[in-house]
Amino acid sequence: MKPTIYDVANEAGVSISTVSKVLNNTGSIAEKTRKRVRETMRELNYQPSVVASVKKRIQTIGLLIPNIANPFMAEIARGIENHVKKYGFSLMICSTDNDLKNEIEYISILKQKYVDGVIIATGLKENKAIKELLKAEIPVTLLSRDVSSLAVDAVLVDDFLGGYQATEHLISLGHEKVAIITEDINFPTIQARVEGYKKALEEAGLEYDESLVFSNNTSVDEGNQSTRELLTSVSPYSYLRFN
Repeated sequence: MKPTIYDVANEAGVSISTVSKVLNNTGSIAEKTRKRVRETMRELNYQPSVVASVKKRIQTIGLLIPNIANPFMAEIARGIENHVKKYGFSLMICSTDNDLKNEIEYISILKQKYVDGVIIATGLKENKAIKELLKAEIPVTLLSRDVSSLAVDAVLVDDFLGGYQATEHLISLGHEKVAIITEDINFPTIQARVEGYKKALEEAGLEYDESLVFSNNTSVDEGNQSTRELLTSVSPYSYLRFN
């Protein structure tokens, strides 16, 4: 039976990604480690897989988004795709529907596809999946999400300010009963938007009414349903919608 990259890693006492970096002459690895890995390859008569080598040359970034049908997320995906193409990368888009099972399954697939990095733009509730990517030494960036317990780069906006300014704008137009439609209120970014909404109401001397806060998924259908509920329960009204 032919030796595998796993055999080389085990015999040399290094990770699989380290062996891969030695094979592809990439990454920051001590020369002593490189030498040990190469010697192990010779001892085991290891021959790199041609298929794996081809896959490695196909530079790919994985993107996890909650719903590709969401116009905002579609724009985000388009912008990322246009940007990575400039650097010779292709983009693999995974629409998870905010389903934890789908998110974990997609991350597993991305690992098997030898992706060069993963952008997570979902409200991933399971940090274990991110840890698995980091363990495999796959670069991870979070988009509009933050996991303070993990050393992961994140691209964020000021959600508090966004909620505040949007609410303040409606109040400046003379509206006194302002509702807000959000995603899952348990997400820190969503909580920040709602806090900004509350702050604007407070400064305008308007009472915060919890019944005017609607939470749903990121789908257009659910947003429409929440809007219909507002139309039937509040009159007159104004509302903010965050996807």
